[in-house]
Amino acid sequence: GLKRLRGHLIELECSDRIQLEGMRPDRREVLAGGVAILRAIFRSLGVTELTPSTGALRDGVLHDLLGRIQHEDVREESARAFLERLGGDVEHSERCRTTAVGLFEQVADTLGLVEMDKKLLGWAALLHTIGLAVSHSGYHKHGAYLARYADIAGFSRQDRDQLSALIRGQRRRLRPDLLAGFTDERLHALRCLLTLLRIALRLRRDRTQRTLPDIRITASGSRYRLTCPEDWLDEHPLTRADLEEESKQLGAFGVVLEIV
Repeated sequence: GLKRLRGHLIELECSDRIQLEGMRPDRREVLAGGVAILRAIFRSLGVTELTPSTGALRDGVLHDLLGRIQHEDVREESARAFLERLGGDVEHSERCRTTAVGLFEQVADTLGLVEMDKKLLGWAALLHTIGLAVSHSGYHKHGAYLARYADIAGFSRQDRDQLSALIRGQRRRLRPDLLAGFTDERLHALRCLLTLLRIALRLRRDRTQRTLPDIRITASGSRYRLTCPEDWLDEHPLTRADLEEESKQLGAFGVVLEIV
C-alpha cells in the first residue's frame, strides 16, 4: 500500500493535485513527507503491518479524567509500571511509601496539606530509587532527570516537575534553589513533602522488611517533632545517626527537626 501511494504521489508531481477520498485539503502539503517517514520506519524496523488508531489525544485526556473521578488514577499504574521497567525494588519502594504516607497523615491537617499532596508524596517515595538504573553515584540526580523528562502516562508537566524536585531533594545537601520556579502556593506544600520524604527514607535506611514501631510526628509551621518509642533509637544507632544528620541538613533549609 505504501509503495502504491508513493508511486501515485510521484506521478502527480505536485501536492496541489492530490485528490484522495477522505483527506482534508489542508493535509495535502504534508502527505508526501509523512509517507516518506512511514516507509523509512517500515523498512528500518521490519514492520509489515500498521493498524491506525481511532482514538486521539482528547480521548486519552477524557479517559484519564473519568478515571480520576472514579478513583482510578492512571498515574498510579503508570508510576508502578515505570518503576518495574527500570528494575526497581518494588517491595522496598512500597514500604517507603507506606512510611511516608503514615507520617503525612499525622500532620496533613496541621500543615494544610491536601489529598493530591498525599499522592505526590507517595509517588516520590515509590520512585525515589529510579536513578539507580543509571548509576548508584548521585542516583537522586539521575532519578530527578528521569522523573522530569520520561514519558509517564497521566503525569502532567507540573506533576513531573514537582516529582522531580522531591526525588532530587531526597538526600544529601539541600540546594537553596531546589524549589525555585514554583509558585508561592506550592512552595509550602513541597517543603513539607520534602521534609516528610527525607524523614521516611531515613527510617527505612536498612531496606529490610522489619515493621517500624509506632513513630509519631507533629508539626507547626517549619518545626517538626519526631517521637520514637523508648530505647528504640538506642537499639538502632545507625538510624539515630542518620536522623541527627538529617536534622542538620533540614536546618540549613530552614526546617527544625527535633528527635526525641
